[in-house]
This record gives sequence, structure tokens and C-alpha cells, in this order.
Amino acid sequence: MIKNTDNELGVYDYYELLNNQQPTTMSRFLLVLDWLYMNGKLTSDSDKGILLCS
Repeated sequence: MIKNTDNELGVYDYYELLNNQQPTTMSRFLLVLDWLYMNGKLTSDSDKGILLCS
């Protein structure tokens, strides 16, 4: 599991963390982020970055 211990992670930082665990392409990663955002499973905050919704 990827945990955000530093609130200053950007999209590319999350991609690197995921890619180290499960190799994937950037386009697939962005597609998944888009779907999660559209389905309300995550949101973004300018202060906290990407947040999972409960």
C-alpha cells in the first residue's frame, strides 16, 4: 500500500511510488486517476494533494 507520509507529493510522485510497486505506464495511471475522480473516490486539494474519499 502506498501511504502519503509527506503532504507535498504531486501526481508524478504518486506515479513513481506506484510504478515501483506495480510497473505501469503514465497514461494508464492518469486514466485511473481520472476515473477515480469522476466516480468521487478521490479529490484534490491544493494544500494536501490527492485525497481518497471515504
